[in-house]
Amino acid sequence: DLFSMVNNWYSGKKTYFIAGATILYALAGVYAGHLDLNTAIGVILGALGLSALRNGIKKAEFEE
Repeated sequence: DLFSMVNNWYSGKKTYFIAGATILYALAGVYAGHLDLNTAIGVILGALGLSALRNGIKKAEFEE
């Protein structure tokens, strides 16, 4: 069924979608004037760092 197809495709990509949404949030916050540039850069670097950490964990799981 459609739900299982979407769930299988979405599996393993949730962290990257959240990181992308966080980056969009930071950029929109700067554009709207709700976030200053330093805060937005911190949010973006945090999202990228967590994505890199997740990717490292994923690679470590397959090496065992």
